[in-house]
Amino acid sequence: MLAKAEIKLEDGQIIPLQFGMWSKARFFEMFKNVPKPSNTPIPEDENGNLLADPLTPDQRLRETLENGYFAIMVAAIIIAAGAENARVNSGDMTPVQLHEAMNWIDLAGGVESDQVKNAISINDFFSLGEQREVTPPKKQKSAGRKSKSLQ
Repeated sequence: MLAKAEIKLEDGQIIPLQFGMWSKARFFEMFKNVPKPSNTPIPEDENGNLLADPLTPDQRLRETLENGYFAIMVAAIIIAAGAENARVNSGDMTPVQLHEAMNWIDLAGGVESDQVKNAISINDFFSLGEQREVTPPKKQKSAGRKSKSLQ
């Protein structure tokens, strides 16, 4: 099932977005090139008290900035994948560049604007575990009922 959204830019241009299996695959294809932050935790003792930070203040600041970069890239890739899916479904095979998606986000009010937040949240990129469980429960129950009725 395709989830649809759109982003309306300041100049009135409307960017259609479609999220489904194709956009999910495209997201992961683009995502594999984004450097991942390390998220080094600050160690704690058995009582939950923070111990000495293994990172220097400069390293911790760099990691914080990398996390921000990571979040920006994820948002841009989600929008790019959704826009590219809409393009492909309309017959336009032109790939969406990340700078295009970032410009659209800026021209739509930024990542914190309601329309961008709604567009990003409509996708289901992070529900892969649920989708893998496709064993139809009706078939299992039917088989169980048949075997019970035969006894």
